Amino acid sequence: MLENDLSRWSMYPGDLTKAEIEADFGWFDVFVSPFLPKMYAWFDSGDNWKFVGGLIDRYYKGPRILMVRVRSRT
Repeated sequence: MLENDLSRWSMYPGDLTKAEIEADFGWFDVFVSPFLPKMYAWFDSGDNWKFVGGLIDRYYKGPRILMVRVRSRT
């Protein structure tokens, strides 16, 4: 699901677009979705939609992985 409004993310400056990534198992989602890991990604629409970071659960109630793009210093 892609949010239409620009959002803020404390890990990266600027107005970003947040996407929630979900698997689609059809009718089976009712049983499976509570146990699937959550995934979120942020993109910079003002910089050619570059990926700036993400938050991913490795598995159900497992550790979270945080990825953040570092701005160049030039």
